[in-house]
Amino acid sequence: MDAHFIILHYTACSLKEALNIFLDPKAKVSAHFIIDTDGTIYNCVPVNKIAWHSGKSRFCDHKGKKWESFNDFSIGIELVNFNGNLLPYSKLQYQSLFMLVKHLQKKHPLLNDPDHILGHEHIAGFRGKADPGYLFDWKQLFSTCYSKQSSFPREAVISSSLLEKYTKQLVLKKDTDINFKNLNLVLEKDILENKK
Repeated sequence: MDAHFIILHYTACSLKEALNIFLDPKAKVSAHFIIDTDGTIYNCVPVNKIAWHSGKSRFCDHKGKKWESFNDFSIGIELVNFNGNLLPYSKLQYQSLFMLVKHLQKKHPLLNDPDHILGHEHIAGFRGKADPGYLFDWKQLFSTCYSKQSSFPREAVISSSLLEKYTKQLVLKKDTDINFKNLNLVLEKDILENKK
């Protein structure tokens, strides 16, 4: 596979759950890398092979070129996080991500272009995907891994009103009472309904 893009995701589950899903051939879900909260990087799929991380996807870049089916030409990186719109990423995850991106840039020259790193939300937001989410620090990524900023801003697909709604739900419950799987499904549905 020729890598044209890096696509960033959050797992929406624990590391153990993500690895179990990736090992299940019936799930048809995988990514090239997972970065745990402690910064450990797991290489799940060789970068010269296709991973199933983007699903139905499309993107029109600033030059007007239309890209579709990102699994065929992108490297998927999952960050362990139950929901990156509500929960921050760890400092160790950012450090490992930046190190990994720089490593991939050496092997795949197209990845040196800051326009060639996107979130799942940018290529599949039309399906309600919202990762890596509102709390992901794109500015820090660009300043650390690229000599220039991207030609277009990376904005979260989640609206401020939806973000406020889910943040209030999070504050009202104890961490142990939160079912993030259900919360994420409802969030995807709300994003789709707000696009109509």
